[in-house]
Amino acid sequence: MFGLTTGISVCLIVAQFVYFQWSFEDFNKNADHTYRINLYNTSNGVYTGTSPSTVSGLGYAMQQTISGIESMARLTTVIAESIAMKYFGDTHTVGKY
Repeated sequence: MFGLTTGISVCLIVAQFVYFQWSFEDFNKNADHTYRINLYNTSNGVYTGTSPSTVSGLGYAMQQTISGIESMARLTTVIAESIAMKYFGDTHTVGKY
């Protein structure tokens, strides 16, 4: 009985994870036209990892060389006002690193 319970539990957890991944961008009506660009890092020709960060001019260069790109955006981090007050106080932090 323990094996059956464990198997069903794992199956339900995996199903919930898969459903979440498939529905992650359902709020966006243009999700089928949205793409994420990743940077594949290498050192001496050896793959070292993947990063969601890219160089600042990549979007502009892609718009100039690849047909069909309607628009592009670099995402910024958004936090709640209460969190901003906690960490930054009254300091205006927009555009600062």
